Amino acid sequence: MGETRPEWFDEAIRKALQPGRFLGSTKEIFRLIRRLEGIQGKIRGMLKRGRAGEALGFFWILLQKVLEKAPELGGSGGAYAHFFEGLFCDWVRARQAAGADPRETARVYLAWAEKDNWGFFLDLHKNLVSVLDPPGFQAFLWAVRGKLASMAHGKGREGLGYDRAHWVEVLKCLLAGAGDAGAFLAFCRREGMNAGDFDALAGILEKQGERVEALAWVEEGLDHFARQGGGFWDCSRLEERKKRLLHLLGRKREVLALEWKTFQKSPCLSNFQDLMEAAPEEERPRWRERALAVAEKGGLGGALDLFLGLRE
Repeated sequence: MGETRPEWFDEAIRKALQPGRFLGSTKEIFRLIRRLEGIQGKIRGMLKRGRAGEALGFFWILLQKVLEKAPELGGSGGAYAHFFEGLFCDWVRARQAAGADPRETARVYLAWAEKDNWGFFLDLHKNLVSVLDPPGFQAFLWAVRGKLASMAHGKGREGLGYDRAHWVEVLKCLLAGAGDAGAFLAFCRREGMNAGDFDALAGILEKQGERVEALAWVEEGLDHFARQGGGFWDCSRLEERKKRLLHLLGRKREVLALEWKTFQKSPCLSNFQDLMEAAPEEERPRWRERALAVAEKGGLGGALDLFLGLRE
């Protein structure tokens, strides 16, 4: 590695990270991220030119240096964590391109996540699902299943509760990303389904062309949300998926009915536009008249937004 390392690499890292210097302001941290993105871009160029093994080594060094800098940062940790997530995904891509063992990739992910003090790995799995190849998915699924198996449900639950809940969500995300509807459903039923799980399952089925079955799970998810609530989860994604599936299935009158219901709840410009798009062209004048009548009776905020947008 040392013999092939470009002259710019070490100097660029030193100038970007400024080891030993605390960066407390948002401006300083964003400047740091821009410099790191410049280095990242050059390494990505190596990967694109087929130099996967070389790029892999550089990504690995940069990852470690980025982690080492974390204690020296003040605010805007979210932006820095977001950069780290992208960099880690680049490292995974490079390992896959170089033919590296995916089990080792998964092992490193778990080892670093277990020692994560900065939240860098909190949402990283959501980005990984768009990066992993089939062997990578299998390796990560095996590793995370092993992690969960090692965590007893009862023993030490208070101390491990958040950790276990996190790994449950990671495994759900990986199963959904792998497109394994059966395994995803079985795991969710065992752990307990939340409103988001219904949307994820419907998404798997929709990608596989199973629109009727996907719609059935959307309906069940909305019913679940109505009965139990979604906690921190918003059911709007389920509602939007339902409209899209109904449209794809040719059930346009049902889409129109849903758009009308949405507009009645919130008579704003964007909902009006969705309503007009769903209405048959010959019926739009009538639906426009009905919508404006509802808006006049509604709250000032949404009505003002609508009338200003329509210049009424």
